[in-house]
Amino acid sequence: SVGTSSLRSIVGQFEYDHIIGDRNKLNKEWLLVVGTSIEHWGVQTTKAEIQSFGPLDASVAKTLEKQMDAERDRRQQELNTRAKINISEGEKQSTILQSEGNLIAAKNLADANLLTAKKQAEGQRYLIEQETLALTQQLQAISKELNNDHYLAVQYLLARRRFDELQAIANGKNNSTYFINNQNEGVGSLKIFSDLMKKDS
Repeated sequence: SVGTSSLRSIVGQFEYDHIIGDRNKLNKEWLLVVGTSIEHWGVQTTKAEIQSFGPLDASVAKTLEKQMDAERDRRQQELNTRAKINISEGEKQSTILQSEGNLIAAKNLADANLLTAKKQAEGQRYLIEQETLALTQQLQAISKELNNDHYLAVQYLLARRRFDELQAIANGKNNSTYFINNQNEGVGSLKIFSDLMKKDS
């Protein structure tokens, strides 16, 4: 009588599928209640166990079983939906991170190319400045030797350039003929170049 009434009190606190699925918890609750109820009689309860549980009416049992199956299916679908949502969210985050990584990589590459272009431009500008400075100094030195005649100095530099080009052509394997468009200008420039070379020697 005590056990039955205690069991009814405990069972009323649980849902049907919890009673079926978590029998150990129900047994512990029942042992605690029964043990407390009969302890004043000098009886000590060491174990209380529900071996089977279910309605006596077969149709009720079948209805409950269908409800339990439907509840399990609902929970499984909910778990599957959450899993799909988590996978979708993970793929979304992965795509975002990959896109951000590609943007950063592209920006770094663009910055590197820009820096390289700037360095190359600065290097070319430096070479041009140095060549211009050397040519200016050379022109000033030649002008000084020609009584500050800048025109003759320029003619000398042109003759020197032609001479260097002719020498390069003469030493080349594929070129053996060189044409001067203005013969008088070429000879005159070469004469200035020859006179200065003699003066230097």
